[in-house]
Amino acid sequence: MFVCMRVESKRPTKSGGWYHFYDEEHPYIPQRPANHSIPSVVDLGAMLTRWRMNTSSTQLKSLSGQLGVTVFSLQMLGCCWADKHKAWAFPMFSADRKIIGIRLRNNEGRKWAVTGSRGGLFMPAFPHRPDTIFLPEGPTDTAALISMGFYAWGRPNCMAGNELIKEAIKIFNIRKAVIVSDNDELKTVGDKEQRPGLIGAKKLKSEIGVKSVIFIPPTKDIRDYLKNGATREMVMTIINKKVWTV
Repeated sequence: MFVCMRVESKRPTKSGGWYHFYDEEHPYIPQRPANHSIPSVVDLGAMLTRWRMNTSSTQLKSLSGQLGVTVFSLQMLGCCWADKHKAWAFPMFSADRKIIGIRLRNNEGRKWAVTGSRGGLFMPAFPHRPDTIFLPEGPTDTAALISMGFYAWGRPNCMAGNELIKEAIKIFNIRKAVIVSDNDELKTVGDKEQRPGLIGAKKLKSEIGVKSVIFIPPTKDIRDYLKNGATREMVMTIINKKVWTV
């Protein structure tokens, strides 16, 4: 059993969110504590290499049009077509960029993971790293930010990946972070109204250890903002009005 802040069930928790049993119908991947000493029984890297070799530029172009992101952003995230699963595959990384999992996403938007995966970060293969990182939720929002020209690491979901992010920030000497929250609808839990994305963003901000701001797009998420015409300049105009705090 695990807790999700977004998807409702008949079992609300006292502190917010809902209990769920592990099953493939849940849209988020259940997170296990990061333990980099446990090897995967599956060679995830070899699996991705095979899939990537069989993924055509035409397929990537089709996905980029569907998602509203650039082909370049998908390539940087190592996206490829997993024909066995009839889904798109995105590698998930440990803080030091070792592959520890594969997120799958079919054309209907359902998400799950390859057996043997652990939840990790969606990290691009950029040759250089600026001192500021954007931290959205999931691989497609990460692709949206890369499409705008930002450097981004995707969190597994709004409440996961904090320890990996803190570790990666130290490894790559990141000085500042923009935590990108989904613009969720209010959820009522007991007598409280909550926005799961904002709850997760505030939790990460309190733990991250570097100067940061929280950015909430005016649309449902950053990818939708891009599809509605957002540019790097528009995002920076909003961010530059914020106060950076640790």
